[in-house]
Amino acid sequence: MFSYSSKPLKGSSEIEENIDFSKLVRLIRNHPNKDIVFESTSLRQEGRDVECRNLKKSKLPWLTPNCIVKKRLLDNSINFNQNFTQSSGYIYYDVDDFSDILTKDEFISQYGHITSLITKSVTGRGISILVRINRKIETKEDFLLTYDYIKQEYFPSIKFDDSVRRFGSAWILPFDEDVFVNYDSEIEIPNFINEGSYDVYKKNHPHIRVMNPYNVSNIDRDVSIIDTDIVFESHILETIVDFEGMYCINPTPVLSIRFPERICDKTKHKVFRKVVHDFVHLNPNASLNSTIRFISHINSDFAKPPMEYNHLKGVVQNQYEYIKNTMDYVNLSPKSLRVIHYKKRRLIPSLIRLNFSNQMRGILDKGLTWKRIHYSINYLLDEYGTYSYQDVAITLGISKSTVKRHISKDKSFYENQFNILVNEIEKTITFYSEN
Repeated sequence: MFSYSSKPLKGSSEIEENIDFSKLVRLIRNHPNKDIVFESTSLRQEGRDVECRNLKKSKLPWLTPNCIVKKRLLDNSINFNQNFTQSSGYIYYDVDDFSDILTKDEFISQYGHITSLITKSVTGRGISILVRINRKIETKEDFLLTYDYIKQEYFPSIKFDDSVRRFGSAWILPFDEDVFVNYDSEIEIPNFINEGSYDVYKKNHPHIRVMNPYNVSNIDRDVSIIDTDIVFESHILETIVDFEGMYCINPTPVLSIRFPERICDKTKHKVFRKVVHDFVHLNPNASLNSTIRFISHINSDFAKPPMEYNHLKGVVQNQYEYIKNTMDYVNLSPKSLRVIHYKKRRLIPSLIRLNFSNQMRGILDKGLTWKRIHYSINYLLDEYGTYSYQDVAITLGISKSTVKRHISKDKSFYENQFNILVNEIEKTITFYSEN
């Protein structure tokens, strides 16, 4: 979802409505102010950049592509807390002038499999893109880390206009009848890029410090004597995927228990509540006492300063009872889509795993798009006896250029790509298992 307004960006930060991805695509293809877009394009071509900028900001609709807001005013912590609702699930990038780098079609050919939307910019000289990601962003700092990670990992040779490198950045709605759309793409953002993020299932993490029962009133003695390995390894800390062999390829939503490395005041309640929900979701038979013990170990080593034990116990108990007493309770924590699963996941360096995952995701996504295109062709032939690229594109809600890229290929093309990558994965697993 995105926050949208038809009011002038110049002098206004008011939001009219929240729109979904499909409506955004429709608005780009059927722009409500085409004449103004054409005028801004002419001004830019004539080199009248100031007039072009003023026209866009005073006459054209806009949206916040990175987040949903009540008002586009996130400049300080007070305004952020008042106006920020949630991240959009997408990251917005802009190329101010792509003429000396890649054409739009060349960009689509190289990056279409990892990009959700590619469109001409409002002036026609550049391109704007949206990349869908697999997790929510809740702070401006997290946004910057994610923005930079995607840029460096997936688009290292592209010179983006970093003036839009802001969580609450506004995007003036462009007009592009042939906007490229990929509904299947989603980039997995690894947690190691989140500075301060900590993965509780890592085997190489330091032991949580022993809690001193003499410094904490009324604490259960078993909380202070259970060390990290016993507490952490006796419970499930991420979604289990059963398979035989050293690895398997099976795109699966995975929930992992994660929390900030430094849990500060004003965030403790929120962090501990989320961890309780995730812990109980993964360990439905866990008792209240074992849940309290688990959170207590996190509190003792990562909360600065630690929450007072009786207060912590009350927070955990409140959430635990809510979960157990709510009929049809559903855990809403975001899950990451893990494509490749390993028996010994930590054996292979994370960057290599990430590279394999991204390659495999691209192959599977492109193969799925190819299947959908040919299913659509069969449907159109059965119903109407004929079809065109445009008919297929409209039926599937994708761009005509996507249809053209895939339609000439056959099933063996994707199978060959798949088999080549599988061989590389198997060689890598063998190498790291033997060394």
